[in-house]
Order: sequence, then structure tokens, then C-alpha cells
Amino acid sequence: MVLGPDPSIVKDGHARSVFGLSKLSKLYWDSGIALIATAAFLFSCTGLSVKLLGDEVPTFQVVLVPGIICFMATSVVVKISGLGVRNKSWRISGLTLLRGLLGATSITCFYLAIELLPLQDAVTLFFCSPVVAILLELLVTGESPGWAAAAATACTVAGVVLVAQPPCVFSHHSSHHSIHSLHSGAGAFAAAGAGAGHGGGGFRGAAPLGSGAGSSAGGVALATAAAIANAAAFVVVRLIRQSQSTVVLTFWYHGVVVAVSAIPLALGYPAPPVLPTRRGCLLLGVVGVTQLVGQLLLNRGFQLESATRGSAINVLQVLFSFVWDVAVLGDKPGVVSVAGSSLVAAGVLCVTLTGTARARDTRPQRRRPHLDSGTEGGGPSDVGEPLLAGDGGDDDERDPATAASAAVVEGGLLVDMDVVVEGRETH
Repeated sequence: MVLGPDPSIVKDGHARSVFGLSKLSKLYWDSGIALIATAAFLFSCTGLSVKLLGDEVPTFQVVLVPGIICFMATSVVVKISGLGVRNKSWRISGLTLLRGLLGATSITCFYLAIELLPLQDAVTLFFCSPVVAILLELLVTGESPGWAAAAATACTVAGVVLVAQPPCVFSHHSSHHSIHSLHSGAGAFAAAGAGAGHGGGGFRGAAPLGSGAGSSAGGVALATAAAIANAAAFVVVRLIRQSQSTVVLTFWYHGVVVAVSAIPLALGYPAPPVLPTRRGCLLLGVVGVTQLVGQLLLNRGFQLESATRGSAINVLQVLFSFVWDVAVLGDKPGVVSVAGSSLVAAGVLCVTLTGTARARDTRPQRRRPHLDSGTEGGGPSDVGEPLLAGDGGDDDERDPATAASAAVVEGGLLVDMDVVVEGRETH
């Protein structure tokens, strides 16, 4: 007799392992906090790749080439899965296109701003978007983050100021520190989840142009516009919720970004396109992959989380970029930079904890909002409810088969079908 493990036990153990992995994948895909934090890390990898590219490739070429890669990849996924790129509802289609336009606007305004401002100033203004998101979300959806979340968001923004250390605030710092701040700022926006925005390239030597008073005022206006467009893009994704596939959202986003970035590059602004080296091609490929996966996760995350919480968590890009600067690029951080990174981490942690507590307190009131849209518990914070408070949910007109197909392909992860088709039960 040959001794060995019981085949039934082995089979049962394998089934439990697969089930456990599937459950973890489902929990991850349904956690907006985890998705946005992962996207922030991937975007920081984008920033590191862009900084390694240096001046080898013009800025808008760094935006265009990875954008084309992402657009082609999402096009293939959309084609294979049979998803429609235009929703049956004109409202959802309009919001999807608006999300792409806002992302492209954010990129363009930021790059114009850093032609007129020191990069640290522009980055600081840009990452004030969580504060803007609080106001926009309150005006558009009526959602209020509460005083605790608002204070944590302010803490996060204060941390950004300390990390970026803009000259308008830290004018007494040495030139060595200014160079360090420039690198940190470049990586921070290069990783920005609002769009396929990449720091560096043709703008690396452009910071001194912000010396004039008129140029500074224009730069502040453009950087502020970039922050507003960034926050508005997140609010739009929150409005769309489950009425549009994450893949289709990413498809339209990259399509618009490609169209917008191709115009200045064709005009040779700020520099004409070049043929990159093998190393440059490899880094552009890394930028494309991290942008593709990061945008998928980011769009999904903002379908689950409020724009205020999501944009605050997204500021983790600054912290991750700071770590890359120290660990890979060999920068030596000062006490102020370390304090700023600590504030960012503490602010994001507080936003996460306050949001989790609020969700736990309101969970019993958030069942079947499509039947109880007029009740107190049917607020717009529920993942599965219609787009706006009081909306009947007719905007999501996909049939169950299409919704299920979208769920399978989104992000290449196992998705809980109940999340996508929630609200479609017949009673």
C-alpha cells in the first residue's frame, strides 16, 4: 500500500485556497481606500520613471505616448468584452466625456502654470484639490465630510506644503534645497492621478520664468484651475458611480488626453517630438503600464469613495514620491520635509478612519436605495444607488448581461457581480 495524502483532502484544501483568494480579490476590488492608495503608489512609480527620463523626451510626448498605449489597451479590452463605449443614457455619456475633458484640462493648465511659476508653488496649489473637492461635493451632491474629515484633509494639504516647500512660503531656503524641492514637486505631479500628467521633460528648465508679477498671477490662476479641474473630475466619477464600466471610463479618459496632448506636441511646444533611446522607450513603457492600471484602480476607487476622501487619499502620491527621492535618487530630506510627509500620512490615516466610522454608522440605512430613494437613508453615499440624490436610477440602462461582462473585465480582477447589478432585483 502506498501511503500519501487523501485526494479528497487535497482537493478540498485547494478549493478553500482558491475561495480564499477570490474572497480577498473581491474585498480588495470593493475597497475604495485600497484601490486609490494602490493607484497613488503606481502613479508615484510613473513619477519616478519620468524623473529618470529627464530631458530626453519632451513633456507632451511623455503624455502622448503612454496615453496611446493606454488607449489601445483599453480599446482591445472594450472590443473583446463587448462593452459599448457610449452609454444608452446621454447623461452618463456626457459625464463620461466630461471626466476626460476635466482630466485633460487639469494637465494642460498645470503645464502652463509651471511655465510661469516655480514648480514647487504649482505643485502645492495643485494638491490643494482635496479642499476644493470638499466644496464641490457639498455643492453638487450635498455630501458633507464632517468636521473631522475636513480637519484631516487640511492636515494633508499642510503636509504637501511642507514637502513641496514653495519659495513663496520658504523663501529663505538655500539653492540646494530648492533643487531638492524641484525634484520632489516634479515627481509629485508626474504621479498625479487626475490624469496622465508627467512632470519633467521640456519644462525642467522653465521655473525661472515665474519671476514677473504678471506671470506669477497668471501661473497662480492656471495652477488653481488645474486643482479645480482635478477635484471636479473626481466628483464626476463619483456621480457616475456604477452606471459606467471602469474600463469604458478609462478608455474615454485616455482618448481625450491623447487628443489634447497631440496638439501642443504637433506645434512643437515646448519642444518638438524626438526619437527616444532604448532606455527611453523602456521608461515610456513603464509610464504607460502604471498609468493604465493606476487609472483603472483610481476610477473604480472614486466610484466607491466620496471625492473628498478619495482626493485626500490620493495625496499619498506625495509621500510615495518622497520615499522614491530618498531611496532611489539619493536625496537627503530635511526636517521640514520629514515633518510634511508625516502630516500627509497622518491626514490620510485620519480621513480613512473617519470615513470608515461614518460608513459603519450609516450602513443599516443604505439598503435598496432604488426602492427607498425618498427616505433618509437613501443618500448619495451608497455605492449601488443612482447617480444623484433623488434620481430614480434610470440612467444605468445596461442590461444585466452587459453589466456582468463589465464586472468581469474591470481591472482584470474578480468583481462581485452583486455590486454591479445591485438594484436590479425584481420584487
